[in-house]
Parts: sequence; structure tokens; C-alpha cells
Amino acid sequence: MLTFVGAAHSRVLVYNQSPELGFPVLVDWFEYHPPGQPGCGNPYDIAVDSQDRIIIAEGSTIDTFMERIEVFDKHFNYVGTYGEGLFSGATGVSVGPGDVIVAVND
Repeated sequence: MLTFVGAAHSRVLVYNQSPELGFPVLVDWFEYHPPGQPGCGNPYDIAVDSQDRIIIAEGSTIDTFMERIEVFDKHFNYVGTYGEGLFSGATGVSVGPGDVIVAVND
């Protein structure tokens, strides 16, 4: 079970709460982008669904193909990309009932 995830510099950082230390401790990280693509955009928002899938709202100031929603499973394997080229700014993401992905388009 993921306790906390955060995105920074094209990486997702995974933290677990440490009862001994009283604060979150970095336990893993991974770089995110679809297979076959050299890089990724800016992580604007991140959510985790009931199956611990990691959903990232990704934006870019360079190319519209990087304005998208990325999904990874709980083992950080790529699941899919949604909205590629359709957003003018994928600035927010949330998970609703039934794990419906709700994205904000800037």
C-alpha cells in the first residue's frame, strides 16, 4: 500500500510513514513516461486509485503531446496514456467512485 507519492523532476517519489521516526521516509522512485518516448512533461498533479495505480496529470510548455494523463500500476509499470494531444494543460487529476479518473484541462 502506498502511503504517499509525489512527483518532481520527471520522477515519482514513493514514501512510507515511519512510526519510529515520525515522518515519511523515501522507499522508492521511478521516472515516468510512456515506453518509446524519450522524456516527459511537468508533473502538475498526482492521484492514487483503490488499486494503488498511480495517475499523473502531466503538462508541458513545449509540445502538446506531453499534455496528458499517465497511469502506472502499483509496481510502477506503465498502464496507459489518456488525452494525449487533447489537453491544453492537464493541470489536475482526481479519482472518483469506481476509480473513474477525473482530469482538469487548463
